[in-house]
Formats: sequence, C-alpha cells, structure tokens
Amino acid sequence: MLRTCSRKKIIPLETNNGDCYEFVIYDAGNNGTEYYAVIYGNNDIAFEGGSFGSHERNEFSYYFVGVNEIAAFTDVNVYPNPATDFLNVSFELRENTGVTVELFDISGKKVFVENAGKSSAGTKHFTLNTANLRAGLYILNVRAGGYSFAKKVSVR
Repeated sequence: MLRTCSRKKIIPLETNNGDCYEFVIYDAGNNGTEYYAVIYGNNDIAFEGGSFGSHERNEFSYYFVGVNEIAAFTDVNVYPNPATDFLNVSFELRENTGVTVELFDISGKKVFVENAGKSSAGTKHFTLNTANLRAGLYILNVRAGGYSFAKKVSVR
C-alpha cells in the first residue's frame, strides 16, 4: 500500500525480527532527490539521505524491542515520574523467581542495580535513590522469571 502525504511517499514495510534488509532508491530522471528517510516507531529516523545521482543504497536490520506480555509479574507501578530524590518500583510477582532491578542512563551505563535473588511470590517494592543522579532520561529495567519490563523515567 502506497500513500502520498504532503509530497511524501509512505510505504509500509513488513519486517521480521532480526532479518537484514536492503533499501535502494532509484531516480529514473538521474537528477537526484531533495531528501529521503526510513522512519520507524514514533518518527525515529533509521537512516536518511538526499542529493544522489541515479541510485542510493542502505542496508539495515530490524529488531523488535519491547515485551508483549509480562508473565512472571504484573501491576508494575513506577512513581514518581519524574523523580527527584527517589523512584519507587512496585509489582506483583506471580511465582518464586529471581528479581533484578536496574537503572541505565541514556548512554547505556548502569547507574543502579539491585539483585534481590530468588524472591517469593507476592507484592514487591524497591526504592531507588535518585538524589545524586544528573537530571535527564533513564531506562528502568525489571527482570524476573525470564521476562523483563522496561520504562523510560525522568530525573529532575
């Protein structure tokens, strides 16, 4: 299906997780184009270009990021968001399993980790001290029973 929107051509691609793809754009008139981009998610740019001759080529892979279900734990609450001095994380653990709570800065550096080891089923609560963290965006990752939950959090 091809849609034209404000002089943009949008062509949805069906992709499979981890497969490699090649994007080739041809210009039959051989006079280039002003701009092109391959966009995914919330208008994030995978790659872009423009001002080429008869054709241009890019290769890329597509990996699904996220979790469709959370089987080992439910009812995840992260508050307050944005955080200042602390960040609370609570959830209901459905089974006895290992639990790890991690916080990563935007560059991927781990700034907090608590490995709670094997925990019994029930309500779990963790408090992360954020008072000494720089203001910015962080990724909270909770892992339990082979599943994970990730959430973007902000620290003021």
